[in-house]
Amino acid sequence: MPKETDRLKLPLPLGNESVTRESINGIFENIDAGVATREDLDTLREAVSQMDIPDASLTQKGKVQLSNKTDGTSEAVAATEKAVNDVRQLLFQFVSDGKAKLKETIVTGKGGTVSQAGSVPTFDELDAGIASIKVTDYDFGDSSINRVISSNTTYSVGTDSYLVLKSKNLTINAGVSFEINSPNSGLILYCEGDLIINGTIDQSEKGGWGMGDILPAPLFQLPSGFNTMAHEIGLPWGGSGGSGGRGGGSANMMVGGKGAKRRLLGGFGGGGGGGGTEVRSGSTKGSALLGGRGGGFETNKTGIIYDFQDTNRPSREIDPWEWNGNDGKYGQGGQGAVYDLGAGTRANGKGGACLGAGGGGGGGTARGAAESVSHGLAGGRTGGFVAIIVRGDVTIGSTGKILTKGGAGGAGGNATAKTYDGIIFSGGGGGGGGGAGGGAVMILHGGTYTNNGTIDTSGGLGGASGVGRDSNNTLMDQGVSGLSGSAGDIRVKQINF
Repeated sequence: MPKETDRLKLPLPLGNESVTRESINGIFENIDAGVATREDLDTLREAVSQMDIPDASLTQKGKVQLSNKTDGTSEAVAATEKAVNDVRQLLFQFVSDGKAKLKETIVTGKGGTVSQAGSVPTFDELDAGIASIKVTDYDFGDSSINRVISSNTTYSVGTDSYLVLKSKNLTINAGVSFEINSPNSGLILYCEGDLIINGTIDQSEKGGWGMGDILPAPLFQLPSGFNTMAHEIGLPWGGSGGSGGRGGGSANMMVGGKGAKRRLLGGFGGGGGGGGTEVRSGSTKGSALLGGRGGGFETNKTGIIYDFQDTNRPSREIDPWEWNGNDGKYGQGGQGAVYDLGAGTRANGKGGACLGAGGGGGGGTARGAAESVSHGLAGGRTGGFVAIIVRGDVTIGSTGKILTKGGAGGAGGNATAKTYDGIIFSGGGGGGGGGAGGGAVMILHGGTYTNNGTIDTSGGLGGASGVGRDSNNTLMDQGVSGLSGSAGDIRVKQINF
């Protein structure tokens, strides 16, 4: 039986077969029937061109256009191999640049090191580099060594930074103080073993400007379970700052600012009101000027010191020159009012600055060229925060102390008054600034806790008021002292680390 061709199935005679004319003609007729002519192809092409093939979309198949663009947004075209390769090269460059930037700004810029085999670090190499960064810029010590503090020790950290000191066992000897040199966000002592305090840990008046919520981050990075523990007990609050006292004179309208509280750190005190001034004799008897109100605090406002030159009260300028006092802001004392009786310049009693405790209000002034002006004094700082995290025992001996006391409010300025053309003037004393709140103390221990010593988180006293008087030196229109700040929380809890 003859073989056949694959496509048209034409017979292929075997070597022992005879081929007749009839069989050859049959083969040609089959070829003629199976091969398309040009006309057939033109007809097919026309039919194909008239077919309705839809454009491809996200929901149906169809014809699609190719594109080399790498930044387009169309969903109706398909990327070419070139476009895909271009994107791959861009991504590679972006990742390489990003790794280099991460290494420079995040790892090496923070004191870490990256050991890399190639020109660009791998993600694993970057991860190891990040792990090499200290918990803070002021992360001292090694939790595998024993430490004894036997002389007065002060650690230097940047303002508003915090200190983490790690030890295996830590002892602070009697008669020794341990503190930080500048206002800070907290002192954290971490011990794998035991802590014995016979000396003094002093964070009094060391509270920084932050709102206190910046501190938990380094705490969470400490070993073994602090995250769970923090949620169990919650973070403590520092004490509230006291409100400032009102300034004397002018119908007692120069109110002091309100204090505030913060987590962990002591709260800010309000500023004292500025003293007013008043005409006590003559045809204008009873005319009065107002001192500025003391500055207070709103939610989430920190106690940054500004140049307080805004005039929330209108100023008056006649003969003799007269000015009301400007209000303070953010714990600063209000300005005292002023009558210029020939001095030739405006010279209000300035409100004291708020460094934590409120500033005192300026004294009311009626002055000539020879009389001085009495300004309110700056308040002290807020109490700092102490966290003690010990896997073993915590023992505070009879001579041991942990202090996070707040500073006192600034004193109000005294009045200055003179007689002018026979007219008697008086000035009110500035209000005292509110005392700063005490900082919080948190002690977390795995073993026993023994306290035979002192933990003092008390707030600072309110600032004294200024003395008011008239130009005959008769005492009157006294300012009011600021209120004291309150104590910070003390939280002690045994934790199963």
